[in-house]
Amino acid sequence: MGADLAMIAFTWDDEFCDEGPTRDKPMEMADSAFRTIRALECHDIIVDKNDRYAVAMRDILQRVRQLSPDYLANQWVDSVRHWFFIEIQKASNVARGIRPNLSDYVVTRMHTGATPTFMLNTQIANGLELGPGLLFDRRVNALMELARTVVNWSSDCYSYFKEAERTADGYNIIDVLMDTHNLSVEAAMAMAFNMQDRMLMRFVELRDEVLNGPHDKGAEIYIDALEEYTIGGILWCQQTQRYRFIDGTTSGRLAYTASGFTRQARGNELSEPIDIPTIAWWWQVGERADQYGRR
Repeated sequence: MGADLAMIAFTWDDEFCDEGPTRDKPMEMADSAFRTIRALECHDIIVDKNDRYAVAMRDILQRVRQLSPDYLANQWVDSVRHWFFIEIQKASNVARGIRPNLSDYVVTRMHTGATPTFMLNTQIANGLELGPGLLFDRRVNALMELARTVVNWSSDCYSYFKEAERTADGYNIIDVLMDTHNLSVEAAMAMAFNMQDRMLMRFVELRDEVLNGPHDKGAEIYIDALEEYTIGGILWCQQTQRYRFIDGTTSGRLAYTASGFTRQARGNELSEPIDIPTIAWWWQVGERADQYGRR
């Protein structure tokens, strides 16, 4: 199920988003998204057997419904709707030549590329029905957003050189940092990885705090799933041919050589807050919130 969703997500992304003919045509993208969402809403039948994306997404939803209760299956449909909405918003900005500011971009990137749906899959695949004590714990909410952001941050960094040649539209964290701080590519890349290190450290801090204190049943499994999602996502970004080569094949020019992982965290022992308004709240929850100056 996860592998099939990945194939659909990347294919839809290539056809309609970053490199497709509708990347700057939000109305055409919305038309495709509308039909797919309706196919999921009335999943009992196949609305249009010739709409390959709608049929494929419905097929995955049928499996989701076999693995999870109805409310989770409905959340899965809503997550796809959210993904499409953000992609249409992004396309509308590209069409108007609007480059995102840093605070807005981080939120946009948190939801593009089917990220909300992939995140929900971690819950469905583990057979978890998260209780309100976990779902409404702001530390766990921060862990969810950190996992999303770290993986997509990696995608931006490792795909940058390919995207810079093929689809330079400003929707990459490296471009945004260059625009915001008037940086070179090298300096923006260093800043992006520094921020990612701080996010990873904050993830570890909040993870340990939740698991070392009283917590709901299923917390260990869910947080472990978030951790595996994060590690696996970074590793995929480092190793995939999609990013390592400019044309996506091993016969093309090499875009980068992956640095791998380190056993020792870089930087300070404790995470440092990142001065971006839309994610500053990650450092305003949990035991160390007062240390950062709760607003």
